[in-house]
Amino acid sequence: MDQSNDQSPSPSNVPGNSSGENDNPIINSEISSSSTSSHLANTIMPEIYVPQTSRELTPEELRRKRLSRLAGAGAYHNNNNNPAGQQQQQQQRHQVQSSINVAASSTIMTTSANLLPQLAESSLLQQQQPLNCNSSTKTTANNNKKRNDTLNHHLHQQQGVNNPANTEQGNESSLKYNVNLDFVSDKRSSSYPEPPSAMDVDCTPHNDKMNPNIGGSDARIEKMDVDNIEERRENLKRQRDNSFESKSDIVLDSFEESNSLSLTIFNIISKTFNVEISNENNGNNDQLIHSPVTINLQEFKTKIKPTDDYKNIIQFILMEIVTNLINQPVSFDDSLAYFNKFKPENFESIIQSTFKIKKNNDFEAVNFMSYRNKYILALSYVLDSFNRANKEEKLTLEKYETPIIRDLLASIKNQCINFVALIMNQSESDSYLINYFLQLLYSQKLHPDFINSFIVNTYNHYSPTLFAAIFEPILQNLWLDMNSYCSFIYDNHKLPLQILNQICNVSVGKSNYPIGELLTNSQTINWLLPATISESNGREFSKIAYMSPFLRLSVFAEDDPKIVDKYYPSKNGHDVVKQTTIDLQNTLDYIRRDLLYPIFHSLLLNHKSRARTVEFFTEALLRNSTRSRLHLDEKSVASDGFFTNLTSVLQLLSVKIKREKIDPLFPMNQNNPLAIKKDDSRIKFNQAEAEKWLEQEMAKPDFAWNEVTFSTQCFFQTLYAHHISVIPCIRKHMRRLRTIRELNRFIEAHQTDQSNRLRRYKEQMLRYHKSKLCAEAGLLDERFLGRCMIFYNQFIHFLLKLINCDNEYDLELPLPQNVPPIFASYPDWYLEDLADFLIFIIQHCSTILEPPNPYYDSANFECLILFIIVVISDQYLVRALMKFYTDVEITGTSNEFYDKFTIRYHISIIFKSFWTNQKQQFAIINEADNGKNFVKFINMLMNDTTFLLDEALVSLKRIHEIKEDMKNPENWNRQTREQRETRERQLAFDERQCRSFLILAVENVDMLHYLTKTVQKPFEAVELIDRLAAMLNFNLQQLCGKKCKSLKVPNPEKYGWDPKYLLDKITDIYLHLKSKKFYQAIANDERSYSHELFKDAASKMERIHIKSQHKIESFLLIISEVEKILEVKKQMEIDFSDAPENYKDPLMDTIMDDPVILPSGNIMDRSVIIRHLLNASTDPFNRQPLNEDMLVPNDKLRQEIKEWKQQKIRNAKHEKKNAETDTDETEEQ
Repeated sequence: MDQSNDQSPSPSNVPGNSSGENDNPIINSEISSSSTSSHLANTIMPEIYVPQTSRELTPEELRRKRLSRLAGAGAYHNNNNNPAGQQQQQQQRHQVQSSINVAASSTIMTTSANLLPQLAESSLLQQQQPLNCNSSTKTTANNNKKRNDTLNHHLHQQQGVNNPANTEQGNESSLKYNVNLDFVSDKRSSSYPEPPSAMDVDCTPHNDKMNPNIGGSDARIEKMDVDNIEERRENLKRQRDNSFESKSDIVLDSFEESNSLSLTIFNIISKTFNVEISNENNGNNDQLIHSPVTINLQEFKTKIKPTDDYKNIIQFILMEIVTNLINQPVSFDDSLAYFNKFKPENFESIIQSTFKIKKNNDFEAVNFMSYRNKYILALSYVLDSFNRANKEEKLTLEKYETPIIRDLLASIKNQCINFVALIMNQSESDSYLINYFLQLLYSQKLHPDFINSFIVNTYNHYSPTLFAAIFEPILQNLWLDMNSYCSFIYDNHKLPLQILNQICNVSVGKSNYPIGELLTNSQTINWLLPATISESNGREFSKIAYMSPFLRLSVFAEDDPKIVDKYYPSKNGHDVVKQTTIDLQNTLDYIRRDLLYPIFHSLLLNHKSRARTVEFFTEALLRNSTRSRLHLDEKSVASDGFFTNLTSVLQLLSVKIKREKIDPLFPMNQNNPLAIKKDDSRIKFNQAEAEKWLEQEMAKPDFAWNEVTFSTQCFFQTLYAHHISVIPCIRKHMRRLRTIRELNRFIEAHQTDQSNRLRRYKEQMLRYHKSKLCAEAGLLDERFLGRCMIFYNQFIHFLLKLINCDNEYDLELPLPQNVPPIFASYPDWYLEDLADFLIFIIQHCSTILEPPNPYYDSANFECLILFIIVVISDQYLVRALMKFYTDVEITGTSNEFYDKFTIRYHISIIFKSFWTNQKQQFAIINEADNGKNFVKFINMLMNDTTFLLDEALVSLKRIHEIKEDMKNPENWNRQTREQRETRERQLAFDERQCRSFLILAVENVDMLHYLTKTVQKPFEAVELIDRLAAMLNFNLQQLCGKKCKSLKVPNPEKYGWDPKYLLDKITDIYLHLKSKKFYQAIANDERSYSHELFKDAASKMERIHIKSQHKIESFLLIISEVEKILEVKKQMEIDFSDAPENYKDPLMDTIMDDPVILPSGNIMDRSVIIRHLLNASTDPFNRQPLNEDMLVPNDKLRQEIKEWKQQKIRNAKHEKKNAETDTDETEEQ
């Protein structure tokens, strides 16, 4: 390379002039490595120096000269009076206008796939020395010092001592102006430089301990107009572009503007990358040195645009530093030392501020310096530069509202993002790098805009393979972290989910989400399971599928036992427990609504991932279909927490679905994976009827299955999700509450027992109680149950439309018997789930049914009450309830005998509430007088009351016996251990059963009490009255008979046992039914009635004061009436035992009064067969259907029986008369 003395060039030496090539002071330096020359831009900058003159410049001339030199403007002619000089100056200005920017080199994105590996292989770059601020020669330093001294002298005279850049302290810091187009050298500053203020000189002091002759850039910025700064800031916000893409071709308005902005541009670059942009002189030639690389400026043959030159500088700085960080030849320590040169002392690098996602305090955070990874250092430098660029953007744009500045900062960030992509391309083979990058995401040390732009730029400019190579490791590590910390016991359990939500919602254009596309279509990510690995395919899916750990966050104790001790320790009080539950519910709602739902929503918005997302929902539901069973192995299916979260997502997705868009035939479509199963029971059809109807529909010429839409799929998936998630959780919660009640009763009953068994029960009780608290946090969240209610409301409207009852104005009652076949073909669990959910809500979370504004909704509520009272109760509801009361006798289930008691108990509660309203009471009375179902209803009521009271009283007797034996330790211990344990188990069973039966029995007695008080005639029916009297007599005997003391038990209120109340109600029923028919029925009961029994009952009522004296006297009158009937009956007693067999009823073996012929040909007494039909509508001989209308009177046989009885009576009277005559004759003799 040629060198010459430092002397002023002639005008012909200006770059761009072909002549004077040997006179232009340029050091020709290039990157000689063939492995990198194809990828690095040949960044060559023109340098134009000011010719020296013999006279001293004026301050104004010096100022303009300085600005020209700082902008690389070119030669400045000081002879302003010379027209030739002015013309030459104008030409040079034009040259500067077109030569500030360097033509962009080949695009970095086209070589990103192999750039860093090639850089690593470059032997030349491995031998290069790090950027060093000591690389300047002494001659260069002296020449620059002379130049700066002259400039500082004139600037000091012009600006005065108020300028801090011209103070003595500033001169001692060896400030150096960076003139001409800049190049890169190391810059070690004692403090991170702040951007220039609006009224100050922009200077960047440097205090390099290694070489005091090397300084930073010292630049004075012209004072800016700050009068309308607020208005300009608002304009800046409107003009600022969110994208980091550089804008094209921005033309400067004036030469001086170009000078000032060029200084600002280089200052920003210097601060952002922490490098020095300077001009060095060595010998006779001026040169630009960036150790260890020099650039030959002579290769720049064409003019460059002012808006383009900094792009090459940015690219070269990043390429040079990243390459040297990665390719340090000796060790990591060399790279670290090199890295520290580009880190301001007061600037905390991003590598020093990360933390490790970890358990609470199980282990310390990992220091990423300990990885000793050069790629981490390179990535940290680029990200630090990006953060510094953001800081510069906030501060600088408030001062310089210029498109060029915005373009510069956008270009810096864009290049940083490109280099991050280059480095992260190594993450597939470098686990440390991907781990480090994730920690940056977790700790939120990355700028919010960075990850968005990183994904968008990489997706737009990289091939799909390279895009996947960068982000697949990130997604896989997110899955691993979430799988490890998927629990509320860890403080950082939400971090992976938050990051996944952030990156999944980055879009490129409209409805194009690159991460979602990669996530659902990647060959290395288990979005779905390829095949069933084990029999527990439901649990397997919830463990292996990609989104499973994100959905498994749960507060249920069965899912995560450790959560109980963390959130519900035994020492917490009620207020703390309540607040803890609220906090957990708030966290769960945040996870479901703000994290999980946006992720799945973004996956569904992208058409490239929508089908796979729907397939994920379908697979999750299909593999866990057994969750709906009453008895199942919970280890084979997904957890409750998994499905409540999944159901919440589906609820939010289906909330805006309109019923008009739902295909009602979709559950029958065999292409639907969730189609109705063959073994599903239907609402009204059986399997054969449903298949026949569907075949008929499909045989129609115009039939065709509708195109499956997302609205239809999502709606029925949500319905099925409720069936296998919400409903099973409700049932489990109810079983848990029942167990807690039983344990509580046992513990209370054995408080005095100090055995280990009681201690174990108490510990078990505590575990169940904590489990209940966790379940209430997860299940009884009003927001979750409110969404369930909203969906079921949608479902109800869908069903109403299906049966043509969606218009309330056209609704007519009673509803038609024939329902639409499609409705009859639906599974019955559609309605059963709806009913179970509503019952649960009313009992445990009725607040979601309350209107948010009671005053506003009071009018609507009042109208609803009137509608129920007038339209439904008066005409249809009472009749329907009574019919249902009798129909529930046979339900077809294995527990139908006990289920009917619960159902009838609820109906009796409804009737009791109706009885308090006059109009509803009149509806019941009207049905009793005219309805055909009332007699059946009373018959079932009497049957239940008889059974329940009998069983309850028997249980009380056994309880009494065991309790009495326990009071005597000697007798109790005399029994064997097995006998004691057997009797204790029997005692526990009797206590549970007695309480349940007594509650039901007392409710039935209450119903008989208020019904007989108002309505007596139906109870006098021949098929009822005898049985009613017998039931009353038997229970009166149990309460007042000789063995009533056996019903005495300790703590009777524990079992709901109140004999006084029961005696009062039963004796009232006697008083309500006072009539000759009822007296006759009492007299007919030969098993329980006795004169002494009624006397004892009257005396007991008088003694315990449960009846007034007037009522007691009325009760005693019943005794006298019954005794009169018995006396007459005794006198009229006739022996009919010799009656012919065809006169007797085949079932009861009594003489028939009104024989009827059955369809089977058998003859029975009408009263007997009607009583049988009250319980079962079948022929007692062949079990064929039978009703009262099918009975045929046998008048001939009835007349024969009547005549035979009359003949027997006449014979009896004649014999009695003869007997009396014989007696008189004997007495006379």
